[in-house]
Amino acid sequence: MVFSCVYPGCFNIAKPSRLRARTSKGDAPLTFHTFPVNDPERLKLWLLAVRWDVNTPLEKVSRRVLCSEHFSSEDYFLSRGKMGKSRRLLKSAVPALLLQPKEVFVGSTML
Repeated sequence: MVFSCVYPGCFNIAKPSRLRARTSKGDAPLTFHTFPVNDPERLKLWLLAVRWDVNTPLEKVSRRVLCSEHFSSEDYFLSRGKMGKSRRLLKSAVPALLLQPKEVFVGSTML
């Protein structure tokens, strides 16, 4: 199944590793994270960040993902596993809020 990021205006798609673009050593690979359906308070913050209603049914949220572009580097920690070190999302991580510039009108012109 192909997953796409639900963040407004984001078009990143989770592809199988064999189809992903190679990144340089300094770049962190794009990762995808499911909504925290078992943490109601944090779930509300995630829903607000993507501008969804906080009363969205869990059935709609449970199979949706956000990509790593919407989290800061402080939201991750390094974990050691069978495949070596990997970046893992902190349990307290919340995506960055979508901020849109406000339009300012003076008279009939926009600044």
